[in-house]
Amino acid sequence: MRIFFGKTLFSLLFAFMLAGNSWAQDDSTDLLASDAVNMEAKSSPAFVSPTDYSVVDAYATGLKRHYKKIPELAKDLTANYSTDEEKVRAIFMWITNNIAYDYAQLHSKQSMNVKFTYKTQAELDQKRKAYYDAYATKVLRNKKGICEGYAVLFQELCTASGIPCEIAVGRVSNNTNKIERVRGKKNFATNHAWDKVKISGTWYYVDPTWASGYCDKDLKKFYKNFNAYYYLTPLDKLYATHAENKKETEKRNNVVVKIK
Repeated sequence: MRIFFGKTLFSLLFAFMLAGNSWAQDDSTDLLASDAVNMEAKSSPAFVSPTDYSVVDAYATGLKRHYKKIPELAKDLTANYSTDEEKVRAIFMWITNNIAYDYAQLHSKQSMNVKFTYKTQAELDQKRKAYYDAYATKVLRNKKGICEGYAVLFQELCTASGIPCEIAVGRVSNNTNKIERVRGKKNFATNHAWDKVKISGTWYYVDPTWASGYCDKDLKKFYKNFNAYYYLTPLDKLYATHAENKKETEKRNNVVVKIK
């Protein structure tokens, strides 16, 4: 059996292709390319901020080695820490400090097409894992990516550090009125990927893409500007700029394909 899927700039088509579904069209005309990109320079405090992360932050942002392999970076980031909270913070800070938003890819409208041939679910799972490992490694080496690149790199570093992490799929916009219109809907077109991470038994949202900085209105320049608002937010307190499509998040993280 063969599976073909493409990664567009703003969509995670993989889960849809596997499940045989298509994009919801209820409000797709309201889905602008620029909505997927953070263009807000203002920074806000984190929702959950009881911890002084200054030592962890200084260490993570001080790592100047040009890493080429995810396990090596994961080890260097987390070896000094005993708690998952410290490890997650180190991973998050390294990514937001070192990975830039790839606005050039944004303008290129280039898609990356992948073909999987498989006979069993296990074989498909192995090929999917290899693909995402390679994708995250490319982002690591190039030090730039679009939203899924940030999200997958964060997930791979967490996984390598023994920390549960999933990809969240949904809609984002600096225009929060647009987000309010789709919240509560069972299905809607998506334009963004971020992460869910589990710390001490509790799941939190993190968005390393929007936390790392912002683009200008012409989408021609990226400005590094850490925004703590997009770090460690409880699942019932999702950012005002985000709406999660829970149905598609579930597909993205728990793909099961019927073998014919």
